[in-house]
Amino acid sequence: MMREMSLSVDVGLQKTLSFFEKMEAKRGGTSILNIPREAMPHVIEEFPEILARNLESDIENLVNYFVEIGVPKENISSIVLCYPSILLYNSIEELQTRLHTLKKEANVRPRNFGKMVVKYPWILTRCVESNVKPLSDFLRSLKFPPEKIGHCITKCPNLLGSSPVPMETMIQHFISMGVKRRTLGRILVHYPQLLLKTPRSFEEIAKFLRGLGLEDDKILKVFLRCPPVFTSTVRHLRTKITFLQQLGIRNERLKHALQRYPEFLMISLEHSLKPRLRFLQSTGLSNEDISFMISGFPNLLGYSVDDVLKPKLDVLENILCYPVKELVTYPRYFSYCIEKRILRRFRILKHSNIELDLKSMLSPSDDRFAQEYLGFGRMLVPPV
Repeated sequence: MMREMSLSVDVGLQKTLSFFEKMEAKRGGTSILNIPREAMPHVIEEFPEILARNLESDIENLVNYFVEIGVPKENISSIVLCYPSILLYNSIEELQTRLHTLKKEANVRPRNFGKMVVKYPWILTRCVESNVKPLSDFLRSLKFPPEKIGHCITKCPNLLGSSPVPMETMIQHFISMGVKRRTLGRILVHYPQLLLKTPRSFEEIAKFLRGLGLEDDKILKVFLRCPPVFTSTVRHLRTKITFLQQLGIRNERLKHALQRYPEFLMISLEHSLKPRLRFLQSTGLSNEDISFMISGFPNLLGYSVDDVLKPKLDVLENILCYPVKELVTYPRYFSYCIEKRILRRFRILKHSNIELDLKSMLSPSDDRFAQEYLGFGRMLVPPV
């Protein structure tokens, strides 16, 4: 939160920032704040005025208000430790005023207040409240539909801590890359966190991709296809690249995979990529086979084991009676719908006593398939 704050801060937030700086200098650093019992003595040391308050009554009112707007009770202590000055507010009405501004100026729905406060407790500060209208006006200037402004701020409340000035710098950087302003507006509606990047941090990702052989026009295409890649870090992206390199996917094959399916860079290594690799290995395919499959069809990395790979492999082996090795030459098999494409065509061919390899059976359009193999102008309803 501190890194993304670019506003002139008010007294309460300034004191909070000073508190964090002092905590960072202590043994254990700001991680102490994760344990409320250990953190509170430090909070009271920095904010002794708290002791002059009727804590029992004030905290009870605060807890009740947070619960009322949808904050889970287990998150309330974290909110207070992120913004201890909240304990010095004169009344709950101050908090209500902050949130009312979000509703009035940015079309934020009250039902979302709770999760926003959990994500970004500083929306309760005076300086952030004063930024709601300038931020909303800035988003409107990017042609955001009015109903989407509240959605974007709800999704990324950290936007409220940033002045429109550095955001405009990022807009100009995107435009200098060749992104059209209208296209940029559509992207930012879905990925508003891009506005919190800096040209320098964006360029770090671009430099990393250049090092893998992508030219600037291809990097632009990666951005247009998968913007979240540029909200990541080089360290995070490198783990996915290393994963493919260890499989034997390097140089031109790696560059091809990046251009065709950059989304794999955003897939969890431990929870998704590695389990998918283990599943493919369990079928008897070698790493060389799998490497060849991914090189030709990198989208394979995006398919769930339980929802896609297992059921379609079961159909391949037990209904179609094709060997698993068929997948090496045509991994795109996994992209087709079982009922509408795979079984439908299989039944038609079986009924006509025609045998085809997977690619010949599945790759043609319906009309071309019917014309080439059945002599019809259009695909007929398959026999049951």
